[in-house]
Amino acid sequence: MLQEQMRGNTNSAPMEAPGQAFNARVARYAFGEELEGPLAEPFDVVLASDLAYSEKLFKPLLRSFALLASRNAHLQILLSHKVRYETQEKRFFHLAKKKFQVEQMELGDGLSVKYPSIRVFRLSIKQKGKQEQTKG
Repeated sequence: MLQEQMRGNTNSAPMEAPGQAFNARVARYAFGEELEGPLAEPFDVVLASDLAYSEKLFKPLLRSFALLASRNAHLQILLSHKVRYETQEKRFFHLAKKKFQVEQMELGDGLSVKYPSIRVFRLSIKQKGKQEQTKG
């Protein structure tokens, strides 16, 4: 089923841009588990949507992001979601900011007005010195 979903999402999009190749794989994974198989390889970008919906998953999700970032210190995580509960979102990003730099992205082209409840964030792992500065 995962393979079918990926094919459906990529068949209409060009698979290669000039000078760049598109490489996508699908794997089953539970947040917080060790990374194995294709997930153990370093990634440049992680695209994630509607993942921060359950507070019991916040820590395992952030652990997964940290594991991915441990393989590539320059990893960029783009996380989008529809805001349903402001306090829940604040709690998630309060936890995220302990290990990650968090930046809210602009949707552009008037999309913020058209879709005010949709938010996109960029997370990148804090460098060791920056993590220690936030503890003090």
